[in-house]
Amino acid sequence: MENQAAAGKPNKRRRRLTVLVSILAIIVAFMILSTLLANWANRHYADFKVNGSAMAPALTSGKVVLVKKTTTFRIDDIVVFKITYHSSTPKELIDRVVALSGDRVVISGNKLSVYDSSHQNGYNPSTGYDPNVNTVGNVSLTVPVGYVYVLGDNRSDSLDSRTFGPLAKSAVIGTVVPGS
Repeated sequence: MENQAAAGKPNKRRRRLTVLVSILAIIVAFMILSTLLANWANRHYADFKVNGSAMAPALTSGKVVLVKKTTTFRIDDIVVFKITYHSSTPKELIDRVVALSGDRVVISGNKLSVYDSSHQNGYNPSTGYDPNVNTVGNVSLTVPVGYVYVLGDNRSDSLDSRTFGPLAKSAVIGTVVPGS
């Protein structure tokens, strides 16, 4: 009987050791996976805190949005970008894409019109979010290859392409994830 009890103790210890090693392996695997996931997220996404009223009412000052880092854009995307304008320090700004490379942008009589292959007679891409937006300025240009044209939704308080011209796609950090 003593031999059976003595024989049972090493098996019990071995099982405890196996369970402990398994738990440690799961913890280490979880830590590695979470580190890989965090690194992936940091390469593809960023947080951005809206500062100012250029995108009001869609985005108010102080709101934090999630930005997907990308180099492809569509009309109506809200983008975060870096630009150096009247200072040596780059600023991060946020505006809406209203025209893509090759599109013709005309701002006249407080109205925006964009001409592309689908809209030979022009259209106002702002009507989807504010049909009455007043776009002050005098612009007539074709957006060069590698550029987009951006405007703030609150055009009376927006630093945008009317001031600094078409925006190089390379200056764009990414697009705001809808609903963020």
